[in-house]
Amino acid sequence: MGTTPYPLPSVARGSSIFLCDGQSLTFGPFDFSIFDESDVAILIRIDGTGLFELTEAFTVSKSDEEEFDTFSITFDEIYSETTQFIVLGRRIIERSLAITTGTSLNSRQLEKELSKIAVTLQEHDRALERALIARWSEDAIKPLPVPEAGAVLKWNDDLDGLVNGPTTEDLENAEEYADAAVESAETAIAAGAEAAAHASSIAVKFFASRDLAEATAISDFTQILLVAHNGRALRYVEDADADTPALTTADGRLWVPADEFITFDHFGAVADNTTDCSAAMQSAIDYAAAFEDGATVHGLPGKYAIASQLEWLPGVSFELQAGCVIRAKAEMYAMLNVDVGASNRIKRVRFRGGKLDANYLAERVIFLREYEAVEIADFHFTDCDVNYIHLGTEGQSANNYEARIHDGLLERSADNNFDVSGAEPRGIYFDLTGSNSDALISDVVILGCKTGVQGQIYGSMISRVHPWSYVPTTGTMETAFRLVGDNNIVSECYADSFSLYGYHFDGVRNVLNHSLTNASSYHDDDTGGCVLLSTGSSLFATGNVFRSSSAANRISKEFDGDTSSLIADSNQTQNIVSVFGDQGVGKTEAYVAFTTNTGADPTIETETNINGITRNSDTDFSITFNRQMASTAFQVVVEATPSSYPGIVIPVIRDKSVWMARVQFLDENGAFVEPATVTVAVKGTVTI
Repeated sequence: MGTTPYPLPSVARGSSIFLCDGQSLTFGPFDFSIFDESDVAILIRIDGTGLFELTEAFTVSKSDEEEFDTFSITFDEIYSETTQFIVLGRRIIERSLAITTGTSLNSRQLEKELSKIAVTLQEHDRALERALIARWSEDAIKPLPVPEAGAVLKWNDDLDGLVNGPTTEDLENAEEYADAAVESAETAIAAGAEAAAHASSIAVKFFASRDLAEATAISDFTQILLVAHNGRALRYVEDADADTPALTTADGRLWVPADEFITFDHFGAVADNTTDCSAAMQSAIDYAAAFEDGATVHGLPGKYAIASQLEWLPGVSFELQAGCVIRAKAEMYAMLNVDVGASNRIKRVRFRGGKLDANYLAERVIFLREYEAVEIADFHFTDCDVNYIHLGTEGQSANNYEARIHDGLLERSADNNFDVSGAEPRGIYFDLTGSNSDALISDVVILGCKTGVQGQIYGSMISRVHPWSYVPTTGTMETAFRLVGDNNIVSECYADSFSLYGYHFDGVRNVLNHSLTNASSYHDDDTGGCVLLSTGSSLFATGNVFRSSSAANRISKEFDGDTSSLIADSNQTQNIVSVFGDQGVGKTEAYVAFTTNTGADPTIETETNINGITRNSDTDFSITFNRQMASTAFQVVVEATPSSYPGIVIPVIRDKSVWMARVQFLDENGAFVEPATVTVAVKGTVTI
């Protein structure tokens, strides 16, 4: 005892009636203290029937191991939830300490002994209050009759003493005691009703595990179940009509999440990164889909494994909390799939948060074959060998539109390079056999894919998307953006560390602005292009930065392919071998400086957008462009240096088309003359 228990609190040193719960051994701590573990007595009534009887089948443990301390009890076995018990203090009178040392009085020992005596007196008071006592006006001593086997005591007719009453045999067999039996039965019924009313106030039942809940028959008065699962308590309410119950107890009663906060855990998903949670998660999705206005399934923190794909049903959204990881543990076509068919089409729903790990087993992370106005946000998808996000498919019931994909990371783990000989993996893929439009893609990093964003898409906006690859550990990205379709805008994007093209457009009226390319040190020198245009494509490209970070790893062309319908303006370049140049009023769209080499082929010193120079005669040259000019209204500015001085050279433009310009040279007298060197600049007149 750290301190003497003084003053001693006034307590009854006994508990009220407690109920066991059918699953626990230990109860307490109780609100009175003891000196020794032997100072406790327990009365128990098994299954709530019969009389309370003393039991020795328990042990006592103090709360803090103080000498005078509160305590808990542990039964030797688990009792049913209808079993009742009472805990009493039972201090035996004894003298255990000397209160003097020599001739001195030990005050601390004295206090302790007095406290023990006070505890014993409190217990005596409690016992006396429950004993048979006389009224103050009567003699306190009531002599008892000679004991008679099986007889009960009763007051005599004068109410001044006790006598033997009927025996138990008399009570069971004598007809004259039938009325007394009926009265006793009525009293018992009333007591049972009172107990039921008390029990009905306890509407919540707690279980330490889901298995315990499923193995238990639940009392009718229980309204809510609290079940410990994955380190948290889940709330359930009964729904006898549930098509997809979250929990079924041993009595066949059906239970569902207590409110619309639906989790995978409610349906039995186990966050141990091993157990197959496919069925439990699908049940959660099925349950959410049954709500008339839809519902959201929440993923709680933890690592979950699935062995088969989950079907994303109409009306269902997903909110995965930070730390929620779902990992594929077997081969599957997609981790989260929307099937073909108008009835499967998802609309105005979202997937937000968490991490989905394809684990090189799931070919796709999310496959949306049918969708309208779907949001995928705040995501982290990893280690997929085909398509991380796949949108649209052959046979879809209608055009898919308004996929909002933003604030995410698609990532391949380091040191697991993809097969560069194949067409995959792809980050965001709009199926070439399907129809997708009006997509909004922003703020996404795509690391370690063969192609970043690819597919057939119309009327969409892509901004702040950064596909890249780290060649030694993930594999080489071939093309960052490969878009088939019209009327798309790509803005503020970054095509990084590609081997072939940064941007590839196959469609008309597309826009590329304020975007960036970069070829890394793993790029082969003088190969690839910043932008490729398929035949018949048109593009407006302005304000972009096209570069390679290394002069030893130059990009071959700024623009490649069919540039006949390309309009480019104010683009900056670095370490690009063939620069397309700018278009627009006053912009130099093509340029060449050459020496004439009298009698031989001219030598080109520098050029931009020049395919070649043809000598028609000593004084007549045709300059061929490597792209089609926007119109024939361009201006040709020529400067020529005479072969000998004094002398002047007057250039004359004899012909021009969208593909070439023909220049002849005269002296001051109007005679044809051949200059030594020539520079030709083609200035645009088209308003951009």
